[in-house]
Amino acid sequence: MQPRDYQVLESENEQYLKSCKFLLKEWNTGLQEFITEAVKEKDGEDGVKNVGKLNPKKHLEDTYENINIDNLNQNLVSLIHKTIY
Repeated sequence: MQPRDYQVLESENEQYLKSCKFLLKEWNTGLQEFITEAVKEKDGEDGVKNVGKLNPKKHLEDTYENINIDNLNQNLVSLIHKTIY
């Protein structure tokens, strides 16, 4: 187990944050569309409309989990190396 290069990790974190920003915008847009359509349609026929579309909430949760796992692993490996060496 070797600590990863901090510049690579920083670059990956920036990409994760850009992805989170995009997903949050998509989620917000999706919620606004859902609310306006729910007000217009009261029949409940929207069950098939969202099939195959991007699920921003799920992708956001996955991205958040990946960020935390990567950073936690990096911190633990760095701590182990500091303690050993």
